[in-house]
Amino acid sequence: MSSLSFPAGVDPLSLLPRLKAFFAARSIGAFLVGGFIRDRILNRPSRDIDVAINRDPFDIGQELAGVLSGTLVPLDMENRILRIVIPPPTAEGKPWNLDLSALVGELALDLSRRDFTVNAMAIELTGTSGDVGGPLLDPLGGRDDLQNGILRVVSDSAFKGDPVRLLRGVRLGAQLELTLDSHSQELIRRHASYVKRVSAERLRDELCGIMDCPGADESLRLMDDLGLLEALLPELAQCKGVAQPKEHYWDVFGHSIETVRSGEKLLRLRGDGDDPIIREVPWSTLFDEHFSKEVSHGHPRRLIFKLACLLHDLGKPSTKAVQPDGRIRFFGHSEVGAQMAVGLLERLRFSNKEIKLVQVMVDLHLRPGQLSQEGQPPTARAMYRYQRDAGEVALDTLFLNLADYLAAKGPAVDGRDWKPYSSGIVQTINFLTQEKPASLPKLLDGHDLMAVFGLKPGPQLKVILEEIKEAQACSEVNNREEALAFVARRLGAPLAHLKPLTNTKPFALSQVYLEPAEGSKGGSTSSPRTDANPLASPAGNESTPKRSS
Repeated sequence: MSSLSFPAGVDPLSLLPRLKAFFAARSIGAFLVGGFIRDRILNRPSRDIDVAINRDPFDIGQELAGVLSGTLVPLDMENRILRIVIPPPTAEGKPWNLDLSALVGELALDLSRRDFTVNAMAIELTGTSGDVGGPLLDPLGGRDDLQNGILRVVSDSAFKGDPVRLLRGVRLGAQLELTLDSHSQELIRRHASYVKRVSAERLRDELCGIMDCPGADESLRLMDDLGLLEALLPELAQCKGVAQPKEHYWDVFGHSIETVRSGEKLLRLRGDGDDPIIREVPWSTLFDEHFSKEVSHGHPRRLIFKLACLLHDLGKPSTKAVQPDGRIRFFGHSEVGAQMAVGLLERLRFSNKEIKLVQVMVDLHLRPGQLSQEGQPPTARAMYRYQRDAGEVALDTLFLNLADYLAAKGPAVDGRDWKPYSSGIVQTINFLTQEKPASLPKLLDGHDLMAVFGLKPGPQLKVILEEIKEAQACSEVNNREEALAFVARRLGAPLAHLKPLTNTKPFALSQVYLEPAEGSKGGSTSSPRTDANPLASPAGNESTPKRSS
């Protein structure tokens, strides 16, 4: 066997002598099986060790966990499978998973009941040396399949025994760069509906494994060809055949998958960094770190971003309208799609955090293209409002919008159109990433507004304070005097009616210059505005939608 490479400071082979000694002392037959051997042959790092024993794992699991200073986690009581999570040797490391299962009869019978031949190899844990153990036991030709790049199902009944293997085949193919053989593909098509029998959590984990691999669009098209996509994501399947405006190259379904591909390109996951189209969009280690951060369940932000790419147009089929002139429109599809994405992700048991991130991205995916008049750069106020509304997915949603645009154009994307479109998005990316103070100092509070302008407690105070904060973020207001002048102009309150602040820092009231409100005479004043918060409009007056698709 070829040697393995492992993360610095972590060597799974150091566990083997302890495992062998533990099992030998109790006369327990034990075999390394599954992915650990497969990854060793491929020289791939692995943090998972699978061991099959001729005893009930739950009889000795707690004792073994103590020996390894690990934590026991029951995985499958019916099939007697448990996991021992072994802490890393350093604080920066990641834990190891030791999965124990019970042999089903003799070893050959046990291997014949596994999923794919590349996972149906074994090595007996024997002897006392520090090496792996005995020779490779490979009755089904898994090693040859690995060397030939083939993923082959062990038996015709494999998918009936555990239907999650239907999705696992696609995931393993993507992760290991293997191709499902034709017979395995036909078996998956025949049993695709069995996916509905699998628990939501296991479906979620397989889908995430598929989506987190580069080339997820190819895996999604394979899932569609095998009948798995409709069984797993019926909401997405409804997008098939839904025509779009002439500016779009694909129907809604094809566009959704292509958006995943474009998103990967923009995140430099496909080796497209030299593409002149992609080079227009900035990239740095800061962005790489951002999209690599874990959200929950071990899922990085890039995975959640790709899910948003896939689901961003779920609302189009139900909002499609053909106007009298023949134009196709999808009014409100972002809001509808966001709610549909929430329902889909809740069904698959994603975390509340993950669901919220996708919801906001889908809801606001058109917004970045609406931050300015066509041909004009976005204003600081428009970018501030966008950042405020998008929150922690502000950067992610900008990349989603760009991926959406590229996927809409398809092969017809032209740098002459792309550069003017992307320039405003790039400017907003730069706005988000420029260094800013951790927090802006509070210039005025509600008590100040009531004391100076005679306002009464109520929602209007919050509205005005938010407007001050916005003006401050845009460098239109920099101190208390300018803030008071800003509010005075906003309220149309004449200078003569301003009251001095008490019990607060002094300020020069003479610096608060205010022209009388239109139509006012002498000391009269117009009533304070009581209309709704103008910030409630996502793009404010600066925004003019460039497209409704």
